[in-house]
Amino acid sequence: PPTESPTTVLPSPAGCAGPRDPPPQDPEEDDAVANPRTDDRVVSRGTNSELVDLGHPGSAWTQGGASSDCPHEAADLVAWDDVVAAGGGDVQLPDNSKVLLSACSETAADVVFGKITIPASSELIFADEPISLAAEGIEVLGALRAGSETCPILSTITVTLHGTRPSTITEEQPSWYKGIDISGGTLELHAAEYYHTWSRLAVTAEAGESMLLLQDVVNWDSGTEIVVTTTQMKDSRDWHQNEIRVVDYVRRATSLGDDITAVYLTAPLSYDHYGGDEYQAEVGLLSRRFTIQGDETSEPTDTSPLGCTDGGYASYPCENHLTGYGGHVIVQNGATAKVEGVRFFRMGQTNFEARYPMHFHMLGDAADSYVRSSSFQRSFYKCVTIHGTNLVTVARNVAYDVIGHCLYLEDGVEQENVIEYNLHAHIHPIGKPPGDANNAQELDDIFDSDTPGSELSTAADATASGFYVSNAQNYVRGNAAVGGYSGYQFPIFPEPIGLSRDVALTPRSSHSAEFDGNSCRSSGFWWGHAGCLYAGGIFEHLEAETRSPMRYNPGRTINGLRSCQKDATTWCARWAQEGCDGEYPDACFAYLEVSNFKASLTTIGAMHWGMRGRFRKIEVHDFYEGPAAELFGDNSVDGWLVTCRTANFPSEPQHCGDSMAPHEGDQTARTCHWFDNRAWNIATKVVTWYDTNMNTVITDATVRSCDPNSWPGCTELCLERSNVFQFTAHSDKFLPEFMSMTANFRFEDDPTISNHIMEFNMRDPASIAGRFGGWMDVDGSVCLHPEWGASIIGSNYDAGEWWYIDDECETISRDDLMWCCPARGKWIASFTMVWDSQLEADLDGNGGDYCDNSFSGASNCPHVGYLSKFGDTDLAVQSVKVMSRAEVVGPIPGVTSSEFFGWYMWLFQGAPVSLVLNWIQVHHEGLLVLALTYPANTNFQITFEAKSSCTPSNFLCTQVYEEATSLSELTTPTGSKQFYVDRSSPDSATLFVRIVQRHDRRLSETTSWVDDFDVPLFSNDYLDALSDRDWGIPLRPFSEPTLTIQADCQTTDGIYCDGGAQPQIIPEKFAL
Repeated sequence: PPTESPTTVLPSPAGCAGPRDPPPQDPEEDDAVANPRTDDRVVSRGTNSELVDLGHPGSAWTQGGASSDCPHEAADLVAWDDVVAAGGGDVQLPDNSKVLLSACSETAADVVFGKITIPASSELIFADEPISLAAEGIEVLGALRAGSETCPILSTITVTLHGTRPSTITEEQPSWYKGIDISGGTLELHAAEYYHTWSRLAVTAEAGESMLLLQDVVNWDSGTEIVVTTTQMKDSRDWHQNEIRVVDYVRRATSLGDDITAVYLTAPLSYDHYGGDEYQAEVGLLSRRFTIQGDETSEPTDTSPLGCTDGGYASYPCENHLTGYGGHVIVQNGATAKVEGVRFFRMGQTNFEARYPMHFHMLGDAADSYVRSSSFQRSFYKCVTIHGTNLVTVARNVAYDVIGHCLYLEDGVEQENVIEYNLHAHIHPIGKPPGDANNAQELDDIFDSDTPGSELSTAADATASGFYVSNAQNYVRGNAAVGGYSGYQFPIFPEPIGLSRDVALTPRSSHSAEFDGNSCRSSGFWWGHAGCLYAGGIFEHLEAETRSPMRYNPGRTINGLRSCQKDATTWCARWAQEGCDGEYPDACFAYLEVSNFKASLTTIGAMHWGMRGRFRKIEVHDFYEGPAAELFGDNSVDGWLVTCRTANFPSEPQHCGDSMAPHEGDQTARTCHWFDNRAWNIATKVVTWYDTNMNTVITDATVRSCDPNSWPGCTELCLERSNVFQFTAHSDKFLPEFMSMTANFRFEDDPTISNHIMEFNMRDPASIAGRFGGWMDVDGSVCLHPEWGASIIGSNYDAGEWWYIDDECETISRDDLMWCCPARGKWIASFTMVWDSQLEADLDGNGGDYCDNSFSGASNCPHVGYLSKFGDTDLAVQSVKVMSRAEVVGPIPGVTSSEFFGWYMWLFQGAPVSLVLNWIQVHHEGLLVLALTYPANTNFQITFEAKSSCTPSNFLCTQVYEEATSLSELTTPTGSKQFYVDRSSPDSATLFVRIVQRHDRRLSETTSWVDDFDVPLFSNDYLDALSDRDWGIPLRPFSEPTLTIQADCQTTDGIYCDGGAQPQIIPEKFAL
């Protein structure tokens, strides 16, 4: 071809293809459309959720009217045939030219061009005519255009990319090969935009029916392909119930609702698809008028067998489908891409890095780039990858049948991207999904292809999900995820990876921009901790120097996400700084913010292994195992609707046995095995209270159909262990504090719920965690006694009467496992104690093996004493055991209580010489006094010390307590008079010490003691709106400050005062 532009200018041709195709048409009205389920209501967009507000792009839009700014109608175009030789081969467009590719151009289907190069000064422009172009690749240094934002292409255009897969995934091909490489140039593809690109069922669609009722008006053409998504628990390549169908015609059904639309199909459905009140199957449009596709050789060749079995899973997708080699589009080197109305079919190259269907690569800020209203079908390696790029918009797309993560933020530095109103369905992990039957929290490491033996170029694709958000500072709203290892993943990046590894940013500390109006279904099947929303799993470079290889562990990550207002390499700043709006000690804290989120047909609705999360308006339906939300760190849930079983929950597993043949013609029968049956024979719980170092506030919650006696197919074990709340009670190492609050709980359709409110994950042997499990029920709604108001719930299992605080207390749950008691002004407090260095050395974690975290070793924790409330008379019956790992939690009086009581501790070996208290947690409205009996004439020095980093020039860092003149003086302390000694007995002295909570870095705001010292509370908007008390969980400091009680007594061993066990002198309660 010539290298210069021809001297003759070709007018826009218009004679080869005839007139343009019409734009998609609004559907006609049809008053005769009827609801096929006369007993079911029609679900509209306004009623598709009871609590949450699922995001929606808005009313139908139109591209009608006269087109303008059509690049194919420009006056300075040259014809393709004038600058390109016939017969194929490489093509170099001439410089300074605008070349028009039209239906008149010689681009027959059997002609495959080689590399097509568009110079920086040139453009290749598609006419709005039926066109087929086949090439090995296109390099865009200038511009590739089809239509414009005001002139969408209406004709059918297909670009087919050809190429052969290299023999290994490490063999590199140029970025244009079997792809479109926009390198510094411009890609503008604007095809007819269908609305809406996806919708939800308005009524359940049953097998054998050929009509779908949708919640939205759609203008889908006759002959277009759609996908009807599954409403079963399992969604996997080896078994699923997604269905592709062809549209016959579309009609408005305004008699059923303003936006209700009937879509008629050319063939009936094979499966039921649920469209009930709780959730509804999505229906997405796959066809578009502009298609970019890989050639027929793109399909993987390693596709058999489809399903494999082992001892961990009954069946799972075999570790194949690794050879797909489709086309790809990459936007790099400062390029811009505006893509709408395009179908990406057979795109992506499995395990070849940077070869994705749509790839925004290292662009920095790219606010002008987007991909929207497009579809991704049969993608062999992801859908849209945003890599080192910010401000891109990914909107209103439909993706179906995808290998690897669909939406993928690659390095952890990608921020401020807008990801909205997309449907991603039927997502396939690469390789065997991690988890097996092992529901442990830890999983094995997975390595990338830099590690010998690995078949993953990106290790994280082992847990491929609909949306992979490696940095929370993005706008994720109105999306739907169906299938995948999880629906939405927020992985833990301690630092950026890959090409962005030197960027000064800490992804794990990024704060949420927005996560609102999203939904998920049929996800989390492969592992009991994955769930629909999964914040967990760490991805990092193993070697700091070379930053290679990459290690991915999808399991639990301690202190994973650390959301901060400002970037922090380790912990959030605690002092107020520019840009932070809090106060010490949480000045710069931020949260993973999740609002209006719906999850269904999943193991767990939301799994958060992070430090701080805030969840507002959450719905979880048809979950199995549970909990509905598993939340680590400090988390609040305000507005929660949980339905344990809807009408769609099957009475037996549908994906095994002879009753349902597996999908896609594989007739190998699945034999049901415990993994398949776990929804029917394993406990399902709504809430899990974890064992230590958490704060959880759950308010305004409706729990519905969670009485296991009403569940079809629930086995004896299912009946026995399914409960609303479950305490993690197996440990003598990780122990609870005052960590939990509930308010405004409602139980519906649960006639025997009082027997299933509470259970331990383990009862035998009894543990420290089990004895001290309790929480504050702010309004008595969990106790089923709203007339009580504030109530305290605490253990009645091997805990004496420790939590029994009122004559109106009642037991709840099977075997009277827990006490529910009216609080009447009381609070909950906690602290840990150390007094015996040898006991400490013998503890698991300190070099010994006592008091460990096993499910079977709780009996190896030595019993060293008792803790009783003032007024008790029998330590052995009424008290709770003190073990060698001495952390205690329990009820205390408050400033509004009518009577005063404290905690009395009695140790078998005698009174401790030096007793150190730390991790002190006491609400500022609570009154906590600890009492111990010592030998007569014992004197005391009691010192409160802040953290060593406290600055004495600014704050009070050390306070030596002074002795009060009476016990009652401790209930209204003034100044530093914080202890009292009762010497009324000639044989002993009883010490009373007021325990207060202070910040770890200072004991006072000034350099002197202040009585009115409010510790920050962990709360939420619902509790903040309550005015009767200052509701919230005191934010527990780190291990410091410490309160040290030093006894001046005769001692031989330096640990206990001589004389052995002291008399049991339990103080009396008295009126306040």
